[in-house]
Amino acid sequence: MDEPYFVQLVFGQQSGIPTSPDNILSMVRNLPPGCVFQTCALGLEAVQVNTLAILLGGHVRTGMEDCIEYQRDEPARDNAQLVRRVARIARDLGRRVATIQEARKMLGLGPPSQYPSAT
Repeated sequence: MDEPYFVQLVFGQQSGIPTSPDNILSMVRNLPPGCVFQTCALGLEAVQVNTLAILLGGHVRTGMEDCIEYQRDEPARDNAQLVRRVARIARDLGRRVATIQEARKMLGLGPPSQYPSAT
């Protein structure tokens, strides 16, 4: 395998890594050199996990596959609502959201052939 190694850290899943700041920090600290990491978590803890990942220089996954609520007792309207929130958090913390082309390059994927530019 060629670098960069892409590692997805999944928290809060049954029989998986329990969600806690200590567990997130431990997992990130123990990644081998040359890794690009992404986090995701199930349920409402996804916001905290993704925020910490952003602060640690990682990437995030969000969407209704992982969490169907926007806030406790408030269903998410759609994936776009969850993506807008994590993008806002990233910007508020000084991280720019990658374009589709930049994300593909980070992951070592070829140029997009039919994807519109991210706005």
